[in-house]
Amino acid sequence: MNVRVGAKVAALFTLLVSCRVGSADPIDASPAPSPSGLPSGTSSSSSRTKAHAPPEVHSHEETVVEGERLVVDTFTFALADVSLALVDVGATRDLGATLKSADDVLTVNAGFFDEHDAPVGLSRSNKAQLSAFAPKLSGGVLEVHHGVATLLETETYDTARAPDFAVQCRPRLVVAGKANVKSDDKKRAERTSVCILGNGKRLSFAIVKNEEKGPSLFALGRYFAQKGCRDALALDGGPSTGAVYAGPNGKLEWPLRGPVRQAIVVTRRKTP
Repeated sequence: MNVRVGAKVAALFTLLVSCRVGSADPIDASPAPSPSGLPSGTSSSSSRTKAHAPPEVHSHEETVVEGERLVVDTFTFALADVSLALVDVGATRDLGATLKSADDVLTVNAGFFDEHDAPVGLSRSNKAQLSAFAPKLSGGVLEVHHGVATLLETETYDTARAPDFAVQCRPRLVVAGKANVKSDDKKRAERTSVCILGNGKRLSFAIVKNEEKGPSLFALGRYFAQKGCRDALALDGGPSTGAVYAGPNGKLEWPLRGPVRQAIVVTRRKTP
């Protein structure tokens, strides 16, 4: 979501989040079949075989949380099976262009950018820093280091840290298993979010929409907490919400409505 107009910055920053509620099962439980009526951009052709299928499949859920209807598409991965990288989308809407390899499974929007389309907040990929830490951004920093994910708060973040991967966003939706958004600000938007499961060795990315403008951060924090997320972070929302999933039956796309600067690409690790 572009942080462009001074008076609108705070409002735009609150248009962030994503995920799911319904059963008592954790978010990485056995995935449901792909839904009918998926977003446009679906292709039936694919060179992928079962031997090259993603380590976890896409799941779809429609539920109600805090009186809000959520339509959730979730992608869950064991970090032992995949690697994460931040990729420059070039301030375009072309998320699909970031899937360059047959081993690239998923790409989702992630992170803020300013009026010059420069990234706002810390971003690291393959141990290299791409943009600087932003103390005033608040929220948190998602790190992945040696195959373990951690969500750290901005206010106490040690900038001397050098994880393999990091992205700074806001707000933190779940902290230590509890919903972190305390009230409904009445703002609604589509959301992209990430959830850390269990001991930090599994991640779920989620795209959440509904028939209105989208869910609130308040409902999404509760959704993630009920689904068993240890921690969860909003990656961005509104027109910047999008994903492309390279599934075993072809690509599924949740198109961006606006340009973005960066995306997280999930790539399968090659097996010996």
